[in-house]
Amino acid sequence: MGTNYYWYEKKPCECCGREFEAKHIGKSSCGWCFSLYVGEWEGPKTLNEWKERFYRPDSIIQDEYGQIISPDEMLATISDRKRNDPLTWDRENFAMNHAERGPNNLIRHSISKDHCIGHGAGTWDYIVSDFS
Repeated sequence: MGTNYYWYEKKPCECCGREFEAKHIGKSSCGWCFSLYVGEWEGPKTLNEWKERFYRPDSIIQDEYGQIISPDEMLATISDRKRNDPLTWDRENFAMNHAERGPNNLIRHSISKDHCIGHGAGTWDYIVSDFS
């Protein structure tokens, strides 16, 4: 089970007045590194670029249940992760899940050109494909 997070700009577009659509920040799944979305749209490609958006005065972060999340809470969800119990997966589990060992007893995505394009310096992975 996991929780998806979204970033919204509160102000409408200066050109047409249309409200901005939510942008998927990523997903927090128990026992895994955070899946930070850096996909197709013209948006952030690193955690630092996401961080700049989180702290804009005209933005809101919400989880998929509608709860407002502060920028500090969001950053902690991404970068302050750990698993208390030791990881007991064997080679088969990792292969089946396209995963590998991560920091702090976490599981992380294996790097591939079409899903996880890199590992962050901490407890997050850079994901380019759509996911929910």
